[in-house]
Amino acid sequence: MERIWPYVPIAGGESYSTGDYKVTAPSGINVRVDAGTGYAVKGSATNGTTFTVSKIASNGTWGYTSSIQCTNGKQSGWLSLENCSLVSTSSGDSARRSADGVPKYSTGNYKVTASSGINVRVDAGTGYSVKGSATNGTTFTVSKIASNGTWGYTSSIQCTNGKQSGWLSLENCSPVTTGSGGTARGSADGVPRYSTGNYMVTASSGINVRVDAGTGYSVKGSATNGTRFAVSKIASNGTWGYTSSIQCTNGKQSGWLSLENCSRV
Repeated sequence: MERIWPYVPIAGGESYSTGDYKVTAPSGINVRVDAGTGYAVKGSATNGTTFTVSKIASNGTWGYTSSIQCTNGKQSGWLSLENCSLVSTSSGDSARRSADGVPKYSTGNYKVTASSGINVRVDAGTGYSVKGSATNGTTFTVSKIASNGTWGYTSSIQCTNGKQSGWLSLENCSPVTTGSGGTARGSADGVPRYSTGNYMVTASSGINVRVDAGTGYSVKGSATNGTRFAVSKIASNGTWGYTSSIQCTNGKQSGWLSLENCSRV
């Protein structure tokens, strides 16, 4: 039976929650049979390994994972989260956020920006084996984002050993314009700022709803400042969102809006 420690106050009031984490200790971290350094080690995970925490010990600083890649294979057990950093919430959204509090990465087209190139791996983490390496400047399409929020899957990328499918760290890449309208205008580090969810128009003069994601497309209607709406998909340029219904001055419309003129609600 797992033993949960009684509550121990944490200096500075720091506490941890369930979600996706990454090992940040340069020397790696031990996975133990229970929540404390006095318990036996089941395995050791290297720096950068990602894993999901499903419960927190009552001491507030240890988390349990049902699976983490260790040097002796995948293990379940307890880890000290003081040697890790949170990379997503338990809902799967990225916890690495730009200044306005929205996730940094989304599906779409990217370009490798690491001068030394980037490894393509069999799963979303540095602990997984390498399938190939893509050079700086290589472009590719990301069709899904890992729950850690920083890795993307591509079905095809040109590597030095031929085309490969697999996972890449998007922190070593930047988004590129896809032709669906607009440019990849993002946060200061160049990554997309927006995600699906509920928004409100914040432009004092209102906002145009268009037939596609860009100012070059025709206007279907105009929504006034303060109008609320739900975004169900994001354009690959990262800054335009599609809504199936928004109240406009000429009635309810579906279409695309520039989310740079809106705020999350």
